[in-house]
Amino acid sequence: MRFYHEVLGFPELGRIPAADGQPERICLQVQASNDTVELMLAGRTTPHVTLAVAEAAMAKDRLEHSSYFPTYGKPVDIVTGDDHRRRINLLDPMGIVVELLETPTTP
Repeated sequence: MRFYHEVLGFPELGRIPAADGQPERICLQVQASNDTVELMLAGRTTPHVTLAVAEAAMAKDRLEHSSYFPTYGKPVDIVTGDDHRRRINLLDPMGIVVELLETPTTP
């Protein structure tokens, strides 16, 4: 936490307690940005990256119309998680999950 707070200067937005086999998570705010970083406090989680997107459908459309999409070779599906938030899970070339999490901005 010292690294994120003192070196990067990310303030803590809140914590999501562990429940139903999910680890505790700490949400941090990226300086001068609407972006957030979520740290998962567990030793047995699979490495993954979560990126916030305003609309999952718009992100899906952009992905499917990118020049890289034909080489990706996997479906791009929008799913709804246990937290009722829409997300798209992709795999990078090393097999690491890149999650696009719908996090609408408030006007």
